[in-house]
Parts: sequence; C-alpha cells; structure tokens
Amino acid sequence: MHSYDVTILTLVYNHKAYLPQLFISIASQNSRFRIEWYLIDDASPDGSAEEVTRLIATLPANIDARLLVNEKNQGVNPALTRVMSLEPHGRYSLLLEGDDYWHPDYLTETIGFLDENPDYGAVHTDVNHYLINEDRFVFDYWQTIGRNTGSGFSTDIPVGDIFDELLKHNFIQTCSFIARTDVFYRHMRVQEFADVPYEYAFMDYPYFLGVAQYHKIGFIKRSLATYRVSIQGMNANPANRALMHYSSLRMVYDAKHGRTAQQ
Repeated sequence: MHSYDVTILTLVYNHKAYLPQLFISIASQNSRFRIEWYLIDDASPDGSAEEVTRLIATLPANIDARLLVNEKNQGVNPALTRVMSLEPHGRYSLLLEGDDYWHPDYLTETIGFLDENPDYGAVHTDVNHYLINEDRFVFDYWQTIGRNTGSGFSTDIPVGDIFDELLKHNFIQTCSFIARTDVFYRHMRVQEFADVPYEYAFMDYPYFLGVAQYHKIGFIKRSLATYRVSIQGMNANPANRALMHYSSLRMVYDAKHGRTAQQ
C-alpha cells in the first residue's frame, strides 16, 4: 500500500546556494500530490545540511521530508546506497540532485502520463540546461541540440521500446526521469554497478538501459526540469572524461550482451 504519490531521493554536497530554488520547485508542485522526500548531505563544508534543515521547516503539509547527514564525506555511490536503503512509500520514485530543480507542472505531467499509461515503466521530459560557467540557458535541450543517432544528431526523441536507440546515446536527463517504484529499485543497482566486475564511473546510464530493456519509456515534449552544467568536477579533468567515455562504452557492451540484464 503506497501512502505517497512519489518518493524523491536527493543527494546534497556543497549545494547551499542552490537549495532555496530546489525547495521552491518541490513546494510549487500541485498540492494534491503526497510527496516523500529523502535528502542526504554528504558532509558538505558549506553549511548545506543546516540550510536543508531550515528549508524543511518551510515546506507545505503535503511534503514529508527527512534529512540524513554523513559525518564524513563518502562520495556519490555510498551516499546514494545509504539513502536508497530507506523504505520507499511512493507509487513512483526518482533521483533529483541538489543543484537541479523542477518546473511547476513536473509532477502533474509525469504522474499523469504514468497513471494514464500503465504499460509504461517510466517517463522523462525535455529539460533546460543552465551553463553555470557561461551564465546562460540552453532551452528545450533535446529538441534544440538533439541526440546522437550514430549517423548525426536528431531532435526526434523516441518513445516506447527505446533500448536500441538508447544504446547509441544517452538522451535522458536524471532530473527529469521518473519511474514506477518497483522499476526504480529493481534497476538502480548502485552498489552492484560500483563493484567488480562493472566498476562503472556513474550510475544513471546503466539504470536507464536496464529500465529500457524491460519497460516502455515515455517522453514529454516540454522542459519540466532544469539541469545545471558545470565544467568543474568529473568533466574538468581530461583523465576523468576519458574514464567516463570508457565506462560508457563498457555499459553499452554489457547491456547489449546481457551482463546487466535483470528482470
């Protein structure tokens, strides 16, 4: 029995400056939705945990939020593993990073789609990219920039059985992707993907591939979330970029040859 419409998992690390906008975006969703929200702060030195605590007190009654705090920095995968160990009570579940945010109709559109299409396991939407270092937006990213089809870029985003197309290029943004809770927890296999033999550098792409192998995925042609893009972090280092590229190739190989298959 689900007592909430959606369970949100949010990882926070040095996101203090972005947290007010994140909280406003959650609070601005249609109040008819009951929201369960788990946040974990991975020992941020900028006071993010204190800011989360302050902002939780401002949330409306339809949102139940709980904060976990790591005393020492653990990194993304251990932090995500910890927060995923909490029992979800929502019909749908998703991961929303602490520096991204939703637009007001996100839950209305995505939950509406999944409620009306019980044969679909998940849905995602178009997104705006905010380029932090350039202080500018790329609006409607997938309908403006498009996806790599292997023979060029296309703004035609496939729906339904998208596994073969998803192997060519990841055209899903985590902040816009919501799945049925059983689907989310079956395929977001963080600890397994972090360990031998996979040792993936990131978890969203193998998660999407796993969902796409066994479930239809929808796409809403509206930008209903904003993803912040920075050249800092993993992308700032050429060696890290090479590792991420190599890891992507391994993810595709594993998915094509069934090594990550899990029904």
